[in-house]
Amino acid sequence: MAVPAQRYSDAGTARQLADPAFWQQPPGARLAAFAALRALDSPLYVPEGSGRGHWALVRHADVQEASRLPKVFASAPG
Repeated sequence: MAVPAQRYSDAGTARQLADPAFWQQPPGARLAAFAALRALDSPLYVPEGSGRGHWALVRHADVQEASRLPKVFASAPG
């Protein structure tokens, strides 16, 4: 996986994952949201109000690749 371009078109779906209410939905609804994200051709960048954002990595291969790129994909600020 090369570093993907930042995509926002489906950010609403990915942003739901951070909402506690998302996890109260029936399992089928949650699985459908993850399936929609996995169907994208690359990971999705989700902007946040602070001007920062995060990547929605929902495929195993993307998580593995991101772990090899700590300067791009990091959970720490900076």
